[in-house]
Amino acid sequence: MRRVAVTGLGAVSALGVGVAVFWDRVVAGASGVRRITNFDAAGFVAQVAAEVPGYTPAQYFTDAEQSLLDRFAQFAVIAAGEACAQAGLTLTDAECDRAGVTIGSAMGGAVTQDQGYKALYGEGRPRRTSACATACAARRCRSARRAPRLRTQSARPPR
Repeated sequence: MRRVAVTGLGAVSALGVGVAVFWDRVVAGASGVRRITNFDAAGFVAQVAAEVPGYTPAQYFTDAEQSLLDRFAQFAVIAAGEACAQAGLTLTDAECDRAGVTIGSAMGGAVTQDQGYKALYGEGRPRRTSACATACAARRCRSARRAPRLRTQSARPPR
């Protein structure tokens, strides 16, 4: 069995973005649960959630990247980027096949799934949706292609 050393951490949570912010709020005993702000929850019984506060995708991603990454995948890329930066990890093209990221998600891509459903069946729109909607909604959103931001490759066998 090989030994592994954790040399960097990354966090995107209901306590904030970044390990330092996260840890400061954990130590202070802060709660990440608050009133829902990402959508109008007036018609729902639940009025609170653990949303990521003050998250603005444009701070981290171009418009093109935002359209290809569901919100959950954006969080994963940000946290992994922070961990790599903290570790001082920079991979060359020759080294990128030696790194990987594994994401466990029970419900990744719900936002994209909902948007695709509305585009196809509601709001009086034409019966079409983005060609990337299915891939972005999948729990393995980036696993089928190279991740240029972190220079990682999925565990998929080479073609």
